[in-house]
Amino acid sequence: MSLPLLPIVTDKNNTTSKNNLDHKEKQFRSSVEKALQQFDYVDDWADYISRLGKLLKALTSWTPKFANVRYYVPHPYHVARRLSSSLSPDLPSGVHSKTLEVYTIIFSKIGLDTLNQQCNIWVPGILPLMNYASISIKPQLIDLYENYLLNLSSSTLEILAKPMIASLLPGIDDESSEFQPMILNLLETLKTNLNNDNLFWQSFFLIMIQSKEHRLGGLVWLTKQMPSLNAVPHLVNKSIADGADNKAPIKVSSREAMEKYALSLLLPTAAPLVTLEAGLLIRCFTNCLHDDDGILIQRGILDLLLQRLHLDSPIFIYIASENDKSLMIMSLCELLLKKDMSLNRRIWSWFLKSNTATGVTNTVNTNDTGDVNAISPQQLYFETNGLNTLLQGLENLAENGNLIKALKITQSLMDRWEMGCLVTDKMFLKLMKCVIANRDDQKVVTCASQFFDNVDTFIIWGNVSKTLIFGQSSVSEFNNLRDTPTPDYLVLEFILENFHIDNDQEIIIRHLPLILLLLLHISPKNYKLCDSLVRIIPERAFLPIQHSKITKIPSIKEIVAQIVHYYGIGEQGEDANKTSSTTSDIFLPYSPEDLSKIIIMSIYDLLLEAFKTPDNNLNKISTIFVQLYAKIPELSSSDLVIDADILATKIMELKPSVETGAPFVFGIIDLFIHCLLSKLDKISISKNLRVIIKYLWTYLINQNRQLEAMNHLRTLIRNIDRQYLESSLSAVFIEEAQIYNRLTVLTCLWNLVDESSAMGVVSKPLELVLDELFDKQSSNYLPVSKWVVNVLSVSKSSNQLLEYLTTCLLSFQFINKKSFYQFDDIEIFTYYTQTLINVLTTDEVVGLNVLNTEATSQRCIELFGITKTLDLSTYKNIIVEIFLNFLDVKSNSNSKSVRTVLSFFKLVLNGTEYNFKNIVTKFLDLSSEYIMSSSSNMEEELITVSLLDILSNVLALSHSKNIELDIFDNSDAHLKYVDFLVTSISFINSPSIISSYVKLLTESILYFQKGVFNIILPLATAMIQGAKTLFDKEYFSKNEYSNYEQFACILDGIEELIQVSHSYLAAEENSNLLSIRSSDFLQNVVSNVFSSDKGTEDEAKKLLIRRQVVLQSFDTIVKYCYNIWNSTVDTTTLATKVDDDPFAESKYHQACKYKYKSRKLMENLFNLEPIEVLVCLIEENNNDSSIFKVVHALDGNRPMLTLPHLFKMIVFRCNPTSNYLDEHSKTIISSTNISFKLVNIIEFVLKYIATLEYSAIEDFYKEFLSFIKDVVNNSHFYDMISIKILQIIALVCEKIKHSKFGIDKKVRKEYSDLFNKYILSVETEPRIIKNRKTFEALKFVVQRMEYIVCDENSSDKFNATLSALIATYVTPFFKNPTELPSYIVEFLVVLAPYAAKIKSWKLLLTDLFMNNKMFFTFSRENSKCWQKIIFEWSQYSENKTKIIDELLVTVSTSSANPFNSWSKSEVGSKGRAYFKMCYLLLISPQDQYMLKFLDLVSEVERCCLSDNIEPIVKSMGFLLLRCIFLKFQPMHFLNSWSTITFILQSNFQKIYDQGVKNNDKDLQLFFQMCKTLDTLLVLNNEEFNSTQEWIFVIDTINCIYKTEPFVALMDTLAEKLDCDDKEKEDKINSNENSIEYNENKVPMLVGIHKIASFSDLNKFCSKISCATYKSLYGSIDKVEEEEIIQDSINDLFEYCDL
Repeated sequence: MSLPLLPIVTDKNNTTSKNNLDHKEKQFRSSVEKALQQFDYVDDWADYISRLGKLLKALTSWTPKFANVRYYVPHPYHVARRLSSSLSPDLPSGVHSKTLEVYTIIFSKIGLDTLNQQCNIWVPGILPLMNYASISIKPQLIDLYENYLLNLSSSTLEILAKPMIASLLPGIDDESSEFQPMILNLLETLKTNLNNDNLFWQSFFLIMIQSKEHRLGGLVWLTKQMPSLNAVPHLVNKSIADGADNKAPIKVSSREAMEKYALSLLLPTAAPLVTLEAGLLIRCFTNCLHDDDGILIQRGILDLLLQRLHLDSPIFIYIASENDKSLMIMSLCELLLKKDMSLNRRIWSWFLKSNTATGVTNTVNTNDTGDVNAISPQQLYFETNGLNTLLQGLENLAENGNLIKALKITQSLMDRWEMGCLVTDKMFLKLMKCVIANRDDQKVVTCASQFFDNVDTFIIWGNVSKTLIFGQSSVSEFNNLRDTPTPDYLVLEFILENFHIDNDQEIIIRHLPLILLLLLHISPKNYKLCDSLVRIIPERAFLPIQHSKITKIPSIKEIVAQIVHYYGIGEQGEDANKTSSTTSDIFLPYSPEDLSKIIIMSIYDLLLEAFKTPDNNLNKISTIFVQLYAKIPELSSSDLVIDADILATKIMELKPSVETGAPFVFGIIDLFIHCLLSKLDKISISKNLRVIIKYLWTYLINQNRQLEAMNHLRTLIRNIDRQYLESSLSAVFIEEAQIYNRLTVLTCLWNLVDESSAMGVVSKPLELVLDELFDKQSSNYLPVSKWVVNVLSVSKSSNQLLEYLTTCLLSFQFINKKSFYQFDDIEIFTYYTQTLINVLTTDEVVGLNVLNTEATSQRCIELFGITKTLDLSTYKNIIVEIFLNFLDVKSNSNSKSVRTVLSFFKLVLNGTEYNFKNIVTKFLDLSSEYIMSSSSNMEEELITVSLLDILSNVLALSHSKNIELDIFDNSDAHLKYVDFLVTSISFINSPSIISSYVKLLTESILYFQKGVFNIILPLATAMIQGAKTLFDKEYFSKNEYSNYEQFACILDGIEELIQVSHSYLAAEENSNLLSIRSSDFLQNVVSNVFSSDKGTEDEAKKLLIRRQVVLQSFDTIVKYCYNIWNSTVDTTTLATKVDDDPFAESKYHQACKYKYKSRKLMENLFNLEPIEVLVCLIEENNNDSSIFKVVHALDGNRPMLTLPHLFKMIVFRCNPTSNYLDEHSKTIISSTNISFKLVNIIEFVLKYIATLEYSAIEDFYKEFLSFIKDVVNNSHFYDMISIKILQIIALVCEKIKHSKFGIDKKVRKEYSDLFNKYILSVETEPRIIKNRKTFEALKFVVQRMEYIVCDENSSDKFNATLSALIATYVTPFFKNPTELPSYIVEFLVVLAPYAAKIKSWKLLLTDLFMNNKMFFTFSRENSKCWQKIIFEWSQYSENKTKIIDELLVTVSTSSANPFNSWSKSEVGSKGRAYFKMCYLLLISPQDQYMLKFLDLVSEVERCCLSDNIEPIVKSMGFLLLRCIFLKFQPMHFLNSWSTITFILQSNFQKIYDQGVKNNDKDLQLFFQMCKTLDTLLVLNNEEFNSTQEWIFVIDTINCIYKTEPFVALMDTLAEKLDCDDKEKEDKINSNENSIEYNENKVPMLVGIHKIASFSDLNKFCSKISCATYKSLYGSIDKVEEEEIIQDSINDLFEYCDL
């Protein structure tokens, strides 16, 4: 119920009428009014004392003469206002003393009864004084409290309880103060006179929650007066004797009974602290603990907890909610993170109930029986009273986005083993699963790693074992499951992947072997995890299995039972208590030797099982077995585990799959080498090795899998004798029918195996391949010959091949002895000789060049024997000497060998030999010739290749000898041949055929000469299609192809075709150009007279057509090459990301070859026709950044090779007659088919320059300057693209500024003058101005303007340039500003910070600001942008102080009307001025107008306290006050709270007295008053809330029940105006509406901007007290200021509609 409030306008008490006043009483009232008026003219503190003296004199000038007439104070609200302002902190103590003297006189005269009734008038001004009162003032203030304030009635004290306690607490925070005992007595008196301990403690707790400044004094009071809240021992014993058990919550029928039981265990004085709401007590403590700046307060609160509120207190067990208990425990845990020893020691003591003063608990974990595993009393205490709450709190933290904090808290708890072992054991899995869910957050993973490193390993791996055994289910759920649960591998996988466990010896030696054993039996198919574990576990974790006594592998149940028992999992429904892993050494489930044997036997069984279904799993399990086999000591010399014969037999029986091949071969190789090789006999080795090589063969022939196969082949070479491996390879070579597969494997052997070990293995396969060269008509000849040529083309491999062949020849003894012996095999010698010839004749030019130039190896020289007269420097010389020696051997009956040797001489002799004459003399009698013939029975491929070679030879011969071929005499044959060239490429797939085709094509081009222009386009198109088909087969089909060689051959052919065609075109163009340049004027005149123009025009037209044909071919080729390059970029990127593909490296390598080949062709084409290539790339540019990577690759990061061509294209499109273009450039550009718009070129140039480094600018600077000069001199031609050119200029200038090149002043001046000249001369069409893209570009330019003008911001040059842009692009929009497009406003946002000194710009914004209609309209649309613009404008030097001053003058000017009535225009003018002031405040940062704070508050005071102000203007005054609250820090209000409080109180009091008129203006005024108070309450200013808030809202729990008296204006208003009529049925009570914690804190009226009637505020008036109380109770510190500011802005715009 509310108490009656004294009206704000009153002449005397209710029993006296104004007409009945006697003369003295009238004089008394007049004196008081005059004294009050004097306060309006106070200048300094002395004036205050003078005015107070006059007021005191006036107040004491009248005394009632009759008993029925009581003394009263005229104008009490105004007197209280002046007295309150006289107690300002800025005034000296003398003024305070005089003010208190006046208060004392007033209180003594009006009496306690009147003071009770008018407490809302007189008390508020006194309450703040104790906080800053001087020593001389405190005695006087204490007397005032003792004599008057504390003697008020108990009902009044209930209203004043919270503000009075808040006013007294600052007086007791100093322990050394002489006044502390006195003020403590005042608090005791207040508590006694209040006669409501529940309310006293509730109010006290609310103050501690709300105000940080009062907590130090509050701590003193708690220390001295707070009773113990722990159970009293004798009361507990009595309860136990009555049948209750204090160790566990009793079972009662209701919560009231439980609370009653809890209170029966406490001291009687403790009950008031928790009777109403125990949550306040807990939040009081937790808020103090969260005070980061109050370490003394935190220590004091912790001491109180240790002494008076234990963890097992009945408060926590029976009264407090689980959320409150969790709040307390989690607050203490968060405090641990500060790592303050003084705090942590107290926290540990509270959690563990230490019995010592220092808080050190007993760390020995024993019981009376000496059991080291028995739980300690401290641990049991924590587990019983706090563990579950702590676990739930940590889980809530982890799940609600505070995972890092949860990890850190859990880690900090491990500092005490009594808590750490319990918490980490319960929380480990939950935290790990949360970490896994947030594994992409690197901070979370890092924190989790630190946490993991600190957790006891026994706890870690016990929990990991639980996930493997029980899966996602708990132990209790597992016991009820019928089926075996699926193991959960997530935690184990995450640990192995992200945490460094390699260096933890306990983990890798003790726990990981057990986890591996468990995994092998629970989930043996999880090879990835098993492999990871085996790799981590070191050798020292295993012991020789010979010492093991186990004879068979235990069953799965036995192993699981042992591990469950070892880790103590689920022994009593949940995990048994764990203390430390150090106590478990004697209980290991298996000894190291037994564990080693069980693991190796288990894996061996899995290996044998995998042989039954050979697939990739066999490969994985073999790898695991080999690794483990190598780590167990002495296992290789033991036969206890593996049976080598059985494994060898199983290897022999393996059958590879038709689809997948033999994916198990890699593991089999490792198994064979490391486990079987030393245990098998030679025959078994040979048999198994042949099978293994056969399995490996399928990978060696696949280019996408070669590298991995070769790595394992190297392993075989290093570990197995040459004879076994060579024979196996040879056998597989012989079985392979496809020659290409043989060559593929031989290439790998030749290139990838190192020389020292390769030749012994490669020799026989090499001979088998070279044998194919004996028959040139064989289908295998061409592939082998191509392979040999490739080998000879590389110096290292060619030398190796020649050394091998030479060594074979030198192996015969008759070479040096010149006579045959019995065992000399001439046939073998002949074979090697013919092989050498075959090698050289594969490509005579290459072969003979290699033979002539390669230096002889030292090994061959040593075998031959050094002779001083012989020159053996090259292989040719030494081989010639070998064969000369052979010819010197007598009695050689083998004619074939002689003929073979002579064939060699015929091949290599060319007259350059040092002993040429001797050779010729020797061969005078040997003049036979050897002619190679071919068979007609050839396979299809050979027939095709032969035909192509024949055609190539015919064309080559005809071209070199100038022989005319009859076959091409008639046009039909000619067309048929052309058709053959075009169509045949589509059907060719073989590399040999393609190579021959390219060779034929090359010769054909030379034959066609200029006729090539007729066939280049269809031929190039056909070849591109053929290359596309090959590429698509390899990358877009399900089957695996290796088409790179064919693809490369086609691209080589295309390159040859284009180069020759372009050379013919260039020759014709140069010839035409020279003929024009060589003729003088007279010759031209004569030639023009005697010749017609028709021939010249025909030649030019013909030349243009040929160029267009060539360029069209360029277009097709470039686009295709770019698509190939782009496709392979995606492929290489994907290949590097695929972790599970074992052949990713080979695929990546193959894709790189395609990428390189396509890029290489584009480079060559770019060198020929850069403009055409750039045009093609621009057409392909679909906002793809990869296009610029290609351009950089083509020009070699030299923009000078690219940008000039782009500049010329721009100039040609805009100004074709420009001198910047030469005739050749015009011809080239005019013939180029450019299908895109000019803007596409400009945008391409802009993006290209953006990708360049700063240093690259110097490369094209001169060319760029020439281009800009042409643009500047002919700017009217470039009007359509002027904005883009400005953007290019800005970008180039920025890069010049950041480069070393730009340091040169001459360079800067040169480009600055030129660019600035262009900007000032730009004229843009209106349709271009009204374009979003134009202003996007302008934003780019303005942000880099300082680089363009090469001067600082705000310089004259800078301002002139910027002014030109504003005049061109901004000013036109303000001439008729009906609507500004959004893109214009966005540009203005960028422009505003740079245009502070632009007169025209400032004038535009000033006019806009002063034009109310424009300003209201524009600032509402695109409001965020306009806020930034207006703020920047308001901060210009001439506006910074001027605007607010002018607006203040406008609103403070009194009405010109002598009758004090307001005209509509005057109301509108002042309202708009208030609007602008509010707007400027709201868009500015906090304290931006700090110097105007007092002026603004004074204006609010003038406006809101004046009676002759229009309601609409006064409502704007309250809106201004709200803006002041939002935009100034609380410290500035210290001297203004009395004024602000009076403004609000007086206006609400008038509403209470007079009611609200039923018109829109008065309703809006009341609405703005409510919103201002609502905002003030939400902002939670401590000074206001502590001592002034109670005037407006009920600040205790009475706001919910409203059963006690109150004077709060809002609640009184609700009652008086019957605002609660509609709310009576659903009135709030504690059972129906519990206090909730809100995440956000905003005013109740946010989002509401207008009301239609007073009833719209019914709910606000009746609920504001309750909402404020809830917000304080919830301790919400997060105020959504941005939302409140935006709501205030919306209120401003709502004013525009009034």
